[in-house]
Amino acid sequence: MGGASSNYFSWDNINEIAGIDSHLEFASSLIEKYSWSDEVRRSFEVSLEQIRAKQRDKQLNISVVGEFSTGKSTFLNAILGAELLTSAALQGTTLATTVIEYGKELRISAKHVSGRTDTNFFRDMEELRRRLSAVTTDASEARRCDSVTVTLPSANLSQGFRFIDTPGTNALESWHEEVTVRALRELSDLSVVLVNAIQPLPDSLCRFISDNLSDVLGNCVFVVTKIDLVPKAEREMILRYISQKLKNTFELSDALVIPYVSTQVLADRLGEGTGDTELLKLSYDGEARLFGLAARQRAASQARKLLTLIDRMYLDISKQMGSMSEGYKSELAELLRTRQTDLSEFVERQVVERGMSFDRACSGLRAQTLDFYQTSAEEARKAVMSDIEGKSSIDSLCTYVENNLTSECNRRAGEISGTFKQKAEELNGLFKEEMRIFRSGFEKNFHDLQALDVRIPKRATQLTIPDVSAAGFKGGTQYIKSEQKKENHSYFFWMVAGVIIGSIIAPVIGTAIGFVVGCLLGAKFSPKTETVRSVSAGQLALPVREYFTTVTDTMTQSFDNYRNKLKSTMQNEIRRYSKQYNDIVQRRIAEEESKRQSIEGNIAALRHDMDAIDMRKEQLNNVVKQIDKKEGKI
Repeated sequence: MGGASSNYFSWDNINEIAGIDSHLEFASSLIEKYSWSDEVRRSFEVSLEQIRAKQRDKQLNISVVGEFSTGKSTFLNAILGAELLTSAALQGTTLATTVIEYGKELRISAKHVSGRTDTNFFRDMEELRRRLSAVTTDASEARRCDSVTVTLPSANLSQGFRFIDTPGTNALESWHEEVTVRALRELSDLSVVLVNAIQPLPDSLCRFISDNLSDVLGNCVFVVTKIDLVPKAEREMILRYISQKLKNTFELSDALVIPYVSTQVLADRLGEGTGDTELLKLSYDGEARLFGLAARQRAASQARKLLTLIDRMYLDISKQMGSMSEGYKSELAELLRTRQTDLSEFVERQVVERGMSFDRACSGLRAQTLDFYQTSAEEARKAVMSDIEGKSSIDSLCTYVENNLTSECNRRAGEISGTFKQKAEELNGLFKEEMRIFRSGFEKNFHDLQALDVRIPKRATQLTIPDVSAAGFKGGTQYIKSEQKKENHSYFFWMVAGVIIGSIIAPVIGTAIGFVVGCLLGAKFSPKTETVRSVSAGQLALPVREYFTTVTDTMTQSFDNYRNKLKSTMQNEIRRYSKQYNDIVQRRIAEEESKRQSIEGNIAALRHDMDAIDMRKEQLNNVVKQIDKKEGKI
């Protein structure tokens, strides 16, 4: 009458619909894609491997829990269709966790707490049952076992179910209950909680459920055993009472409560009689519901665990990627703040700006210099003219003009030209200031490049003074010499005439008197010194002025030439940076641009991955919600 459970809700079907494998591969790709710390990477890889291992395990672990006297061993025997477990009157019959799974051979593998595993094969069920009873019910032997795995050929087990038998929840020794809790937490995907119809949901069982199953109640099925001991008229009332108490105590409104008569199902499967056909049908219907739900919860439990781990991993990755994104943004901001300037553009801009600034500074200095040269030249001119006008005789005037005027002009012009050194230093100062400003800007924009030594051009150590002979002194000199000659002729003529006339009048005395008179007459009729000096000054004034004007022009031209030379040098010195470093800077600009594009690409990739994570989390959450609908479809 009984049969294997339906495989309609297969794990492969639900797994394919949920797309869990795709989500796992996506998470794996994220782990490989980014650089994580060793600890974080190991944590993610371990979590992924645990999930994948669970994916590869096609069986659902169904743990069976219940208090002593609920008929746990009999229930499992009925599900298995074999008298595997021993039912005893002693409390806490099973002392070690027993895993029962499908296998063509009868086998027991006992994993000891030391790590050693002992495996034994058996010829028949009776031999297997005796050995299993000894391993799981003997306290001293049970304490040495971490778990016991039993394999046997069973129709229900062959459908992909693995059952876990645990010690009773109200065992006398606390370590029995600890074994049960560990099995629920570490091994179980679905829990079957057995409820005694005679004593439904006692306080001890409620306490155990509250303490250990509160967060997985949605994965629990409540099987009501010994329902055959309740009068037929009260059976429905007992089932409603249990459902209501589960709702009131644990706020579990959709609990699946299944009646099950283990003894009759086991007898039927062993071919030992049918018993009460109505109860048997009720039990098989309940079993069908249990396996239908189990098949679905097999996927739901696995998916929920996967989703819990994936969600945690996604949250961790999101935090890591948020931090990475901020790091990328900070790095990009720093790169943009200190980005390498185009040296050629910077240099050409500086050539123009420094040239204009230098011209402005030189313009003021030139006005001061021109005024200084003009004042100095005027003072020199006045001094020379004062020397001319201060001569007391035509002879001294003639001597000065003929022998000293040129050298005096040259001397005074030399004094003026001697001041050019100071003016050149002032120009050098303006040149250095502009180069300082340039170098400051260069070091700010190109702090990792060395500033070049500035080369200042050599100024003329001695300026060429204008030739005085070209100043037009010849006419004045000829005039003075002519007047001097006239004066000499006048003195000589009258002196000779006076001597001759005096000698005729008085040979001895008359000669002396005639000489004196001749001198007096010579002085009277010779050119006047004042007149000659005035005329000479008038004739020399213009050429002297022009000469010193030429000196002023020469000095000004020398100033302009040196200024232009400095400006040209400054521009060449600035452009020398471009020639020296342009290739380096262009390479760095290209590297920084590539780095900027890489960083922006990483930021865009992070945003894309974050969006993908949000989308997948939403998809997975929707899958979980659909799977959680016990009677619905995905």
